[in-house]
Amino acid sequence: MAGRTRTCIVFVRRLAGLAGATVVTLAALAAPAAADTAVEVEAGYVEGQIVPGRPIPVRVQVRADQLVTGTITATPYTLGEPGEAVTVPVEVAGGSVKDYLVVVPTEWRGVVGPSEVRVVLRTGDDTVESAASLSWTGNVEVVGLVPGLVSQPPDPVALPMDLGRAVFTELDAQALATPGALGPLGSIVTGPDGVSALPADAQRNVLEWVEAGGQLLVDAPPGSPVAGVPTEWQPAGARAPAGAGWVRLTDGAAARGQWATIIEPSRQFGRQELSGGGTCCFAGVPDSVARDAGLRIPDVGWLLGFLVAYVVVVGPVTFVLLRRVRRTGLAWVAVPAVAVLFTGVAFTAGSSLRSDSRAAHGSVVQASPLGDRAVSYLGLVSRNGGDPTALFPEGWQAGGFDGGDMQGMVFDDMGGPQSVAADAVPIHGDDGRPGVRLPLSSGDFGMVTGRGRVDGDSPLAVTATAAGGTVAGTVTNTAEFDLERVIVVVAGRVADLGDVASGAEVEWMLDGTGPGVNPDPWMAVERPWSDAIGDMGDPNLDSVVNYSVYATEVAGEIDAYPPGVAVAAGWTTDWTPPVEIGSGIAGGRTGFVARTVVDAPAGAVPAAAVRREFVRGPGATRFDPPIQIRDWGEARGAVARFTLPEGADAATPLVLEAGGGVAQAEVWDGRRWATVQLDSDGEAAAGSSGRVVAGGPAVAPVVPVGPPVDPGAPPQVASLPAGANQGGVVYVRVALSPELGSNVLLQVRGAA
Repeated sequence: MAGRTRTCIVFVRRLAGLAGATVVTLAALAAPAAADTAVEVEAGYVEGQIVPGRPIPVRVQVRADQLVTGTITATPYTLGEPGEAVTVPVEVAGGSVKDYLVVVPTEWRGVVGPSEVRVVLRTGDDTVESAASLSWTGNVEVVGLVPGLVSQPPDPVALPMDLGRAVFTELDAQALATPGALGPLGSIVTGPDGVSALPADAQRNVLEWVEAGGQLLVDAPPGSPVAGVPTEWQPAGARAPAGAGWVRLTDGAAARGQWATIIEPSRQFGRQELSGGGTCCFAGVPDSVARDAGLRIPDVGWLLGFLVAYVVVVGPVTFVLLRRVRRTGLAWVAVPAVAVLFTGVAFTAGSSLRSDSRAAHGSVVQASPLGDRAVSYLGLVSRNGGDPTALFPEGWQAGGFDGGDMQGMVFDDMGGPQSVAADAVPIHGDDGRPGVRLPLSSGDFGMVTGRGRVDGDSPLAVTATAAGGTVAGTVTNTAEFDLERVIVVVAGRVADLGDVASGAEVEWMLDGTGPGVNPDPWMAVERPWSDAIGDMGDPNLDSVVNYSVYATEVAGEIDAYPPGVAVAAGWTTDWTPPVEIGSGIAGGRTGFVARTVVDAPAGAVPAAAVRREFVRGPGATRFDPPIQIRDWGEARGAVARFTLPEGADAATPLVLEAGGGVAQAEVWDGRRWATVQLDSDGEAAAGSSGRVVAGGPAVAPVVPVGPPVDPGAPPQVASLPAGANQGGVVYVRVALSPELGSNVLLQVRGAA
């Protein structure tokens, strides 16, 4: 009997083992194994070069032996700290290879250090990880070549003025067609046919990249029409400004392989390296939108009074009344009753505060020949516990809002995808429109954002012409509504136009004297909006000017108001963003912005018509030895490019004007960087002081200089050597006070 029992036990064990093995085998056959899936990652274009603050394309190749369905998450890391992650769905057939291009945002963290992008492929409970290194030196220009331009990319070439080197990469159709993927590029080179030979989506992405600051190099003779480029961007000579970027004609130099002669430095530094001006003392974006939505927070005095009343009633008043009627035992009933009564009062008061709360927005619409660019910060309220949703037009980018960075949330400056907050759920409508769903509890308030192009002609237009120290022009409002609190800003000077009625054209003029000529770097440039900004105290939240939204989108930009550009802005409450939320939008404030190049008479070189661009920031601009500013610390370096107006007389002597925040200035004279003598007596010095910074003898240590002078003091002035004019372009390297950003007086003009 015992033998039979042992035999049964052995049989059962074998059967169980066979069943277990069968289950494991079937599971292995049914589910894709992570070990059979490989992921390869390549970041950027050449050597993983990135520009912090711009998006970077991450190419992910998935090789699968069996069907793979899941997601890819790409996360940038700087100094071990993760940035914003991007997740996309993936599906790869068994026995195949599939490529994905994920555009990942980056940010400047104040230091340069080890960086990488980590990619995780998730398929059910399995994960496969891979990574690629990122690098940033601040002086490497990545130049994109359109398909078919060359048989193979050329070798790297040195940039002029010791500003680094240019590396080349041939762009493919996927990179050209993916929004934001062109972010790391400084220049794109095309043949004589411009962008017209590219597919429609590639043309759109290239032009948006140019508008955001890229340089489009077309290998055609000066003055040639560029196919596929808006009329406003057509070069009359060798170059034309195009938004924040340029369209340049290279006269066949690319075909001849003369790359070193045509590549110019572009902006290669993070947005935060040079702070924008005039973004202090304002309320956060959520606060401003919530106010327009009807949400109100009771005053502290009201809350304190309510609490004191409750304590008095539930304590002394109840006790005295019950003693007088000799029913102190009723305190066990009276105290809870008072609590219930006050709870009801609080609930009713709170409900009344939210009874009128509905969706609201804060928006900025910026004029563009590619179609006006709009961004809307939308505040949504959950009335009954349902999750509110917002659907934006096709082609828009939709996402959440990171309230932890409410005053400084900025988007990439090359057209890449905007951030999506962790608690915001991306959705799509039945027709494919992008949108966001916010998981909110009853009565909660949340924010979503949307950005994209809007149809119709720009309602706001500005013209500007400079002559000597005067700048004048017109502002036109073609909208069906009035624009309120309209201003025009040119190189830190501001004209207050007040309200501009629908259909009206208003003239403006800045005569070069009075407040704003040498702007206070710590104060907002938009002084007519001081009440809404809060320069002198708390901001007026009921103003038609929503400065928190404006500062996030416009005033927070690097060099928001450079010489050479006139910026007009005005406000209305009569514009509503094209978004579907299932109900009406209660209200909101919209800022309309228009820009124009400042014209100049033929041959003249007025300061307001010389365009300034910062092309290098503190991370890549170092002085040896370091320049110390007394009471302020080590100076921050930057390199600015000044482009003279078309038709300027090349023989005109040039002068540099600098504010008190500029501790030292150097000019490229065609051979070297040489310091120019800045005098604060209002007269230009006789010439350069001759201190050679590059290519010359050793330099003695610099004596620390004093802190910035009074902003109202006369500007510092220096004559520039004849070699400074490099074919209509002047490069100046400056040492700035560490407490100042790009909102500083620094301009070039003709001496006459």
